[in-house]
Amino acid sequence: IDAAAFEQFCYKGERLLEAGDDDDALACYLAAEKLYGGDLLADIPLTYAERIEDDWCWSRRYWLQEMYLKLLVGLAGIYRRRTAIQEAMGYGRNALALDPCNEAAHREMMQILHRAGRPDAVDRQYHLCHQILLREDGRKPEAETTRLYEALTRRNTPPMGGQKPKVNHRLVC
Repeated sequence: IDAAAFEQFCYKGERLLEAGDDDDALACYLAAEKLYGGDLLADIPLTYAERIEDDWCWSRRYWLQEMYLKLLVGLAGIYRRRTAIQEAMGYGRNALALDPCNEAAHREMMQILHRAGRPDAVDRQYHLCHQILLREDGRKPEAETTRLYEALTRRNTPPMGGQKPKVNHRLVC
């Protein structure tokens, strides 16, 4: 992994996403995704770092993994807004595979499933989130997650809007 380039693409993509520029954010995030080849120095044998205290690159590895997770959730959101549901679901699933307790990923998956017209799946996703958080962290979902679930499951709530499908893979990063 070229960590410096990966971070630059992630930071720029995040800024563009916050500014509402999905097209350019997508280009940056896809460039960053190509650079991420897995956890930093994950192939170091455990005999060199059997305890976290001995793993000199643990914090850097964790930081990059968190950036990658945020990138996956960001890509899922971009594709959801473009109504590219299959791509959005793929990125959402990848984020949840990396961290099943990540509520931002669960919220994004609920929005994707709602956009796909699957109220039954929205319900399952929320309850799965609830179960995982109770089992792994001993807590309930954040208020933001519960509010989103309630908003999405209200009777006659139309799917959340988004942009028309549009793909523009120009590189701006």
